[in-house]
Amino acid sequence: MTEASIDELLEMAQRRRLSKAQLDRAAERLTAAAGSNSGDLYEILTVIGLAGDEQYERYVAPLVEYRQDPMIAALALKVLCEYWGLARKYDQELQGFIKGVPWDSDNTVRLAALSIAGEQLRAARNDGLLLLVTRAYGRIQNDPFVRAGAYFALSRAAGLAWADLPSATKPLSIDHEPSKTVSMFLQENGLPVQRRDQGDST
Repeated sequence: MTEASIDELLEMAQRRRLSKAQLDRAAERLTAAAGSNSGDLYEILTVIGLAGDEQYERYVAPLVEYRQDPMIAALALKVLCEYWGLARKYDQELQGFIKGVPWDSDNTVRLAALSIAGEQLRAARNDGLLLLVTRAYGRIQNDPFVRAGAYFALSRAAGLAWADLPSATKPLSIDHEPSKTVSMFLQENGLPVQRRDQGDST
């Protein structure tokens, strides 16, 4: 039997038409692709994320630290935390990426973690996560796109609907002021935004 192409697998995954045997084979291909840094790795991970579930966690979890390609790490984090609902289990990883890691030079994984954090904070209280997101927004020395991602996350956490959200892809100016809704949310949680030029490195 001819093995399905990546495009065929993606189409079947989107339609939820992959069999258990096909998913198992895709998981094996994922491990092989990760070991060889294959160009198909992102697509295979997408297939597993769309059509799989937490029983395939052991195949995806190692890719959260895939330093060869932060885009792979960001997708793996999204699969585990958003697609499969395992964010609470990976809370420490989320917090670590929000602080920033040396190998994520373009903040690819950091921005993914901030986006995931916004949805988690919207669903349930997490003081440690909220503190880190607030610091990422408040520290003006941070990359302006990181600050934008953090503010987007705070806006979601504060209860803003999608239609009312600011852009997460436009950099924030140094003198950006949070909306009344976000300010009130932070104050209610004992976290007024304090812009910092020096000191805290998160």
